[in-house]
Amino acid sequence: MPKGKPIDPSLKSEIVSKIRNDGMTVSAASAHYGVNSKSIYYWLRDGVVDGNRNQIPGRARIKVA
Repeated sequence: MPKGKPIDPSLKSEIVSKIRNDGMTVSAASAHYGVNSKSIYYWLRDGVVDGNRNQIPGRARIKVA
């Protein structure tokens, strides 16, 4: 169950944009917007990592001939 207050999606995108494009740090964004840094890290990761991030690929190894 999620805790805390819901964050407006436009605010999420603004924070992510400031970090990715303007060089704002996560800690600075967290302090400025009053949002937990763990939430911001989650937003940054969301969409970058595929939906199967919890699956570990098979034991694929490079074969040396």
